[in-house]
Amino acid sequence: MKKINWGIIGCGGIAAKFTTGLASLEDATLIAVGSRTPGKAKAFAHTYNVSTSYDSYEDLLADDRVDVVYVATTHNFHYENVLQCLLAGKHVLCEKVFTINAKQAHHLQQVAIEKKLFLMEAMWTRFLPATKEIMKVIADGVIGEVKFMEADFSFKTAMDPEGRFYNRALAGGSLMDLGIYTVSYASMLFGRQPATIKTNACMTPTGVDERNTHIFEYPDGKAALLTSSFAYYARTQALIAGTKGHIEIPAFFHAQTFMVKAGDKTIHYELPFESNGMGYEAMEVMDCIRTGRLQSDIMSMDETVAIMETMDAIRKEYGLVYPEHMERIITS
Repeated sequence: MKKINWGIIGCGGIAAKFTTGLASLEDATLIAVGSRTPGKAKAFAHTYNVSTSYDSYEDLLADDRVDVVYVATTHNFHYENVLQCLLAGKHVLCEKVFTINAKQAHHLQQVAIEKKLFLMEAMWTRFLPATKEIMKVIADGVIGEVKFMEADFSFKTAMDPEGRFYNRALAGGSLMDLGIYTVSYASMLFGRQPATIKTNACMTPTGVDERNTHIFEYPDGKAALLTSSFAYYARTQALIAGTKGHIEIPAFFHAQTFMVKAGDKTIHYELPFESNGMGYEAMEVMDCIRTGRLQSDIMSMDETVAIMETMDAIRKEYGLVYPEHMERIITS
């Protein structure tokens, strides 16, 4: 099997985690990393034994050896960076949240189609063995028809106006950083976006949300209750309730275990992942590239655009607005 050569732009913490996951795959090679911060890519390459480092994204994208680029920059740069990659002829896996808004996500999708390039949002939770097994249990009708779900992703972090969590200039806020997991999970589970959204948030002096709560309602009476926050510690768990039973998922966003209760039967599942779990999304990317598919069936660009429309609606309801230049479409 031909190895796929990866490049990474952005050399922060999430890039380090992805690199660790990628290293567990025999058919993947990380051959180049790039950063706009002088010396950062070189230090990253030294730490993770990467052969080539660049002090600009342009130089990395000009490297003909790179087949696919993982975009690991902060949220505010995703749209611009993915567009750069596509225009340079590279397949792309981009960290969540995919873009600032739906119109940017749709634009990138159109460019990828025109260039005949693969493009996917890096929602790694979707590709974990436990998540796939949960979806199989549901498809097999074990808990009946799913009627309700709830999910929370919360942890306490220090209030740092300059850090990426609280910085409006970096597209910070709990919705964009944590809430995307719960919103995407609901989309995966119900296979559609909500018909109505009720939401509220606790806004900070920096202009982003520290906590948010959403109630999603669907035309057929199904519903979801979703929460995320930087203000407190919680169990980061999910519950999926059906007409015959329910599924409990501790730490749903990186699940390795879950419990199914249906009737008088309770079954505990353990599906540990390899390495740190981030290699599974890379496996999907490489399989799609090798088979000539331009989007994943598990995390399609159509769904990513739809999810971003939901995120837009949530932000509009409680007034979370980012600087105008971050919401724009690049036309030249």
